[in-house]
Parts: sequence; C-alpha cells; structure tokens
Amino acid sequence: MKGPFSLKQSDLCRQENLITLSLASVAVFSLYVRLSLSLSLFISISEKLSVIMYLQFYINDNGDKVYTTKKESPLGLATQSAHPARFSPDDKYSRQRVTLKKRFGLLPTQQPPPKY
Repeated sequence: MKGPFSLKQSDLCRQENLITLSLASVAVFSLYVRLSLSLSLFISISEKLSVIMYLQFYINDNGDKVYTTKKESPLGLATQSAHPARFSPDDKYSRQRVTLKKRFGLLPTQQPPPKY
C-alpha cells in the first residue's frame, strides 16, 4: 500500500513508543500534582496546628501555679509547659536519673515520711 498516508513498520514502532512515553509522562505528572496537593494540604494543616496554644503555667508571688496559654508571665518571665514529657517504655537514661536522685537524696525512699 503506497500512498501519502502509508507508514513503515519502524515509523509505527516509533509512534507507539512516543505514545507510551507520553502516557507515562502524563501518569508521572498526575502523580506529581497529587503529591504536591497533598503536601500543600499537609503544610496548611501543620500551620493550623502550630497555631494551637498549649497550656502553660507560671508561679505567682504566692507560690501558686497559674495556668495560661501565654508564653510569658505578667512579670515578663517565660512560662513552662503544663504537659508532661512523653513516656517511652524504652527509657535509655533511667539508670542515670536514678543515680542522680540517689546522689542528691531525691528518691522517695530517702525523703521523710509524709505528715497526714
């Protein structure tokens, strides 16, 4: 079949390869778009979470804890977090903590009995 629109077998293979490459690039581009959208969504959520105020406290003149969400006390001192530290069953430094408490007499067994 000879004519203006006839193609050789090698031309057909090249066109199929180009179509396959273009489909692959479309798939990669759509994956890129999905990842960038999910990343932007994650960033916007993390920005919103960073706005969340955590409970803080400071010690007033009477020695009482005063809870607040501000980062500074009225005296201009930094407040402390009112949340406990994260607990890990795999505590790497427990031996050192117990040793220091023994050294400075801070273990509960080294304290005088509580007065009721």
